[in-house]
Amino acid sequence: MFRGLVDSANQALQQSPAKTDSGASFEVLRAGRDRLATAHYVAGLGYLGLNDKEKARQEMAQALQASPDHPGVRAAIAGLGK
Repeated sequence: MFRGLVDSANQALQQSPAKTDSGASFEVLRAGRDRLATAHYVAGLGYLGLNDKEKARQEMAQALQASPDHPGVRAAIAGLGK
């Protein structure tokens, strides 16, 4: 199940555009950042379930970078500890 989360998130990340269009509307750019953050968040949850805290931490950090206000990311990072 956790491997499936990681695989699903990686598929979503591969489908995400590499660049943002500077002419895109705010809503379009925000939706792209939210999708990117969610994919990293889901991957992080998968790695956490697989007991790979380092990869989970890396994915959560990327989620936070993509969308600092994404729900759940800060709580997940806090739960990882040091």
